[in-house]
Amino acid sequence: MIEKENITIQTLPSVSGKQFDTSLWVSKSHCLDITDPDLVSLQVPLANPFQQVATNDDHGLGTLSLVSFVAEPHTEYFISVEGNEGDCGPVQVFAYLGLP
Repeated sequence: MIEKENITIQTLPSVSGKQFDTSLWVSKSHCLDITDPDLVSLQVPLANPFQQVATNDDHGLGTLSLVSFVAEPHTEYFISVEGNEGDCGPVQVFAYLGLP
């Protein structure tokens, strides 16, 4: 039996050391596959396609982000990293089992 696992995901400065203000969110999504003679496959989102699992902006005193959540077996999760107020640049995303 596969157990639920604590997962932690965080943004880190790029390898070059450059850092920008990030927001991090994790969601899971469910789609309905529809087969159409004219299309090979079409995925149609259900009424509420994205279920937010975790979100964070500016963990601790810095501008990097960190989330922790309990992951369910056989579930696909989507991770999004965004720059705040137009910030952009290289970023590393680190994910590991367990709590911070």
